[in-house]
Amino acid sequence: MSDTRNYILLRTFNNTSFEELVVARLRSENIDFRIKNEMSASIYPMVNMGLSLEVEVSDYELAQDILKQMDQDANKQPDDMDFTEADHKDIAFEKSVFEREQKISNAKPPYLVFLIIILMCLVYAYFVTQMRY
Repeated sequence: MSDTRNYILLRTFNNTSFEELVVARLRSENIDFRIKNEMSASIYPMVNMGLSLEVEVSDYELAQDILKQMDQDANKQPDDMDFTEADHKDIAFEKSVFEREQKISNAKPPYLVFLIIILMCLVYAYFVTQMRY
């Protein structure tokens, strides 16, 4: 069964955190989209290939408006923000941003684990060679 829908590139993301927020927002608006290079980015996180977010042609203008609004909100200074008219949707969105930032800041870099394994192998090799003599 072939997919007859037509998609158009909305944006290429280098920041997966912002991409995940945009995807969540598009889902909440029932906008049809697809992501390219998602598997590559998860397998090779250190290689910046960029995630291409494509939306269906009929949803392109709405998706552009949403992305423009999110860009404006992301670039606001704390003095510019006004939360007096925030609804549950806005609060949930801000909470998801905060939780994602906390998750990223608390994450242990994978290269640290790799470095420890290499050091353990070197120590093991050193002791094995010392035992032979």
